[in-house]
Amino acid sequence: MIQRQNTTRFTQGSVAGGASAPVTDQSANVRKALSSEFAGDEAGLGRIWEQVLVELRASTPAKSFETWIANLELIAEVGEDVLIAAASELDCTMVENRYGREIHGAWSRLDPRGRKIRLRARDSISEEILSLARPLPAARSAAGEVAAPAARAEDVRDVMKTLDSYLVGDSNKAAYNLIKQIVECGDAPAPFVTIVGPHGVGKSHLLHALNRCLDSRRPMGETVFFSAEEFTSTFVEGIKRNDTSELRATMRKAKVLILDDLQLLIAKPKTLIEFFAHARAIAANGGLVVMSCDKSPALLEVDHRMRDELLGGIVTMIDLPDRDLRREIVRAKAAAIAERDPEFIFPEDWVETVAERLPTSGRALYGVVRNVYVATRFGGRSLSRELVDEAVQGQLGGVPQRAPKIDTVKDVTARHYGISKADLESPCRKRIYAQPRQYAMYLCRKLTRNSYPMIGREFGGRDHTTVLFAYRKIAKLMKSDPALAEELRQLESRVRSDPRNFR
Repeated sequence: MIQRQNTTRFTQGSVAGGASAPVTDQSANVRKALSSEFAGDEAGLGRIWEQVLVELRASTPAKSFETWIANLELIAEVGEDVLIAAASELDCTMVENRYGREIHGAWSRLDPRGRKIRLRARDSISEEILSLARPLPAARSAAGEVAAPAARAEDVRDVMKTLDSYLVGDSNKAAYNLIKQIVECGDAPAPFVTIVGPHGVGKSHLLHALNRCLDSRRPMGETVFFSAEEFTSTFVEGIKRNDTSELRATMRKAKVLILDDLQLLIAKPKTLIEFFAHARAIAANGGLVVMSCDKSPALLEVDHRMRDELLGGIVTMIDLPDRDLRREIVRAKAAAIAERDPEFIFPEDWVETVAERLPTSGRALYGVVRNVYVATRFGGRSLSRELVDEAVQGQLGGVPQRAPKIDTVKDVTARHYGISKADLESPCRKRIYAQPRQYAMYLCRKLTRNSYPMIGREFGGRDHTTVLFAYRKIAKLMKSDPALAEELRQLESRVRSDPRNFR
């Protein structure tokens, strides 16, 4: 990522000075400017920057490129750093958070001298240094076109998260179809949409895909995407300047607001209030707010009005993938690596091994395939089942899995159904509590090493016959109700993959 410094005064080979000081020329600190011919420097700054823009244009949606990257201005080499100017502090923060990794990566590949990029808001740079910036002619081919570097296919694929590349199964079908409808129709049945699920199940993938699809079809600025970290840093920057008007202007003209990882705003009350103020304004004007979160809105520690707004909208779950979807994920990730390196072969029986032994997220499954590849490509080891077993064991914490504890089963079940462990232990017989309670008792008997009386004591001091009745009832229902059987298999997978089982 581009490294953002709190200080803004450049000196020879280093950065120093006060947080609000402008970037100024200190004696011979400005070593080269764009107006130079860079004698002896075959890859001049202007030519390198032109190639960076070519790469970024190939891997970034057109409107996003034009909005955030095309207007960046190459200023000069100051000390050992290359100074890039953004139009404002808001633009600076957004570019850093969203595209800093890509910009820095492209520059580092193309600059033979290994210089670093520093991004600054234009109004924080002194006129003396800004006066050095004069555009150089772009490096051109004999045909007069900008000479584009050979873009690496894997770089483009890694950046472009689309709906076409999203693997769909029972665990994520509802969320996928909802996002697809928003893409096709431009709206949803409610102004607030929350996609809920644990880490690594594809929530961010869907939101990035939604953003790219809408951004390519709507007028510039109508679709606004933030991660929770991006929104927080942008808001904090505005507070520091005592001016949040730029953020307000960006948010209030949006028709669709997308926020990834809502739960990260919960611990920041002022930031959360600011976000919901903008979200409510967008919704009131007929717009749409789409969010992802790792827990149900019913469990978020927010004021009742925010909770009611979220629960009154659409809340759709993405669960951990079932075994069939896990197979598809492992196959797809192995095929993606094999496309770049044909010597990498991941047989079908290894796919089955990973899918069977790891009832976990797609991200963790990808980690297994990657680790096997790294061990062969960089560790000098031969492809073998032993490598697969080691990679699976690594995802399980490096230690053998233990039988789950009753408390783990209760905790996972309660979170899955949006209630508390106290509800599972309470005497209340309302269906909303009684049904998850019976599921939890069934799983405790199946997965733990505890007797019926011991399980009963852990569920509010119930008699062992209550647990026996629950176990037999659920076992019988699963034989006649495929949907319930799959739901409990999903729940069992979440219990088995809980990190507490590997400590």
